Amino acid sequence: MGETTLIGLFLIFAAVVGLSDLRDRRIPNWLVIVGLATALFGRAWFGGVGALGSGVLGMLISAAMVLPIYRFRGMAAGDVKAIGAAGAFVGWPFAPLATIFVLVAGGACALVGLAICRFKGLGLSEAMKKRMPYGVAIALGLGCFSWWQLQSAPGKGFWVFAV
Repeated sequence: MGETTLIGLFLIFAAVVGLSDLRDRRIPNWLVIVGLATALFGRAWFGGVGALGSGVLGMLISAAMVLPIYRFRGMAAGDVKAIGAAGAFVGWPFAPLATIFVLVAGGACALVGLAICRFKGLGLSEAMKKRMPYGVAIALGLGCFSWWQLQSAPGKGFWVFAV
């Protein structure tokens, strides 16, 4: 029961991040704070202290993985914080894999955006000036990660109680 609840909250968090960034072109701090608090509290409640530590480590690893992209202006600070909160949900050792899913989704979204700009007749320099709402890539990547996790480990448990 608890595992299903936390997975549902994780997917709701991912969807709201994507919708918020798509609509407002930003991910508000309150949303990241609520997601992070939910992740850490849920991990502690359902998995104990070990799962809480796993969530903190997952948050740090996920955020660290995307900091270079932020540094070179490939994403905004809200994106980094949201990815860190997602890492807290999935914890160690799944955070790096979930972050890779997000990065692959980001690359796919960028390619689709470039194709749309090309279809509209915009040149590459004009297309590069467009800001992609990375929250959409976060939502898609986390959704794909969850789907993959459910498909690859039936009956073997899920990331929620990984310590």
